[in-house]
Amino acid sequence: MGGEDIASKRDSAHQIEVKLTKPFSAAVTTTGTHCYWRKSGNPKNPGLVREKQYETKKPLGPRINFDPRPTAYKTDGISDAQLREFKENLQQSTPTCLFLYHLDSGFIPSTVMDSEVILDLDTDEGCMMLADNCSKLLWMLARKCLGKSGPFEVANTRGQHTSKVWHAERVLCVNPSSAKTFLQLKKEITIIRWLRKKIWHYGNFENEAMRTGKRLESVARKRCETILKEEQNPKYCITETGLWKNPKYPQLACSPDGIITLQGEKNKLLEIKVLTMLHKISESDQEIYNLEEEDNPDPDDSTDKRKKLKPINPEKFEDEMTPKQKRSFYLKRNEEGCIKLKPTHAYNYQIQMSLDILELEECILCVYSETGCILVTVQYDQEFWEEKRYRLIQKHREMIIPEVILGRTKRWLPPCQLVYSCFHEDPHDDYFEDNNHAED
Repeated sequence: MGGEDIASKRDSAHQIEVKLTKPFSAAVTTTGTHCYWRKSGNPKNPGLVREKQYETKKPLGPRINFDPRPTAYKTDGISDAQLREFKENLQQSTPTCLFLYHLDSGFIPSTVMDSEVILDLDTDEGCMMLADNCSKLLWMLARKCLGKSGPFEVANTRGQHTSKVWHAERVLCVNPSSAKTFLQLKKEITIIRWLRKKIWHYGNFENEAMRTGKRLESVARKRCETILKEEQNPKYCITETGLWKNPKYPQLACSPDGIITLQGEKNKLLEIKVLTMLHKISESDQEIYNLEEEDNPDPDDSTDKRKKLKPINPEKFEDEMTPKQKRSFYLKRNEEGCIKLKPTHAYNYQIQMSLDILELEECILCVYSETGCILVTVQYDQEFWEEKRYRLIQKHREMIIPEVILGRTKRWLPPCQLVYSCFHEDPHDDYFEDNNHAED
């Protein structure tokens, strides 16, 4: 059977599975999924053509005439400028195109994909092998921070979501935007959905609020810089950056919206939030929204049921929001009449984690809309964040790392949550440099 016939039958079977088991809003296709192709071999040990072998361009037999890599990996034949132009044109004409979705999907480093193994977790030997593989992956993360004495920007990650390196680096780390959600995951189905989206990029299309945020982020950054220069010091400057890590916590990473600098003063973090709210929403729609928010670990994905979004003046949010919206809003006015960020909100978790990684003391939260803009100062709270950092690192170790190796949630199976002791994970340890150890 030729490769095209195999692809056709596999696609048909996958489409049936998607139709029966996947939410209709989920952007899932076979072409966006990492897959392996069979080659000659006996039934007990069938041959598999992995991505690494495919990239060597060696002849793999008559069956192999189809690139098994996900869509996002198939751009190595064109320049970044050509790809960017193509994506911009496609975004304007067909913003919910599955092909566009998979072009923007994240990148799992090939070193991880090629180490994918099948283990019998009902045996002690299988669990020990999994623990060794997990330790190797943690060692790899720590190894990338060798020679760094403090926070550093990962090379070639400027542009953030448009950078392949940015996707590859952040997918194995806990990120600030999902910190609170990750800490509060409890239900099995919610954990599965979160990991599928975080690691394997099975998610929903961008909603209107997300597209508005991306469109206005650069405008908000310029407006923030103008306010700082006019009201505080004309020498203030905002620098766009990529992905940042700290050798103390190689499992964590952040992508600031900007770093605020002024000669003679400590740098500050910039966090931008574009403010949009519902203009009108019926009671039935509100019930649907609440139900989805409960089942979906990322509340930002629940806005596709909303009637209409409109800009809200952040200085007058009390006048333009319903009582229910004000209760869930991330800002509040204190007794002195100053607008502050609610400490229990997910955005505070996001800011505290970024400040911790960057070792900064202050963040300027820029709340921007097309009708107004305010700057809210947020101070680093070490007492608030230390315990949460510890829990994030533990959950990353016990949940994310085993899932990267096993890929159970790709098949809607519950993830393996593994508690294991540290094994040659120090970046200065050369145990895993030996290929024999790495394959054990």
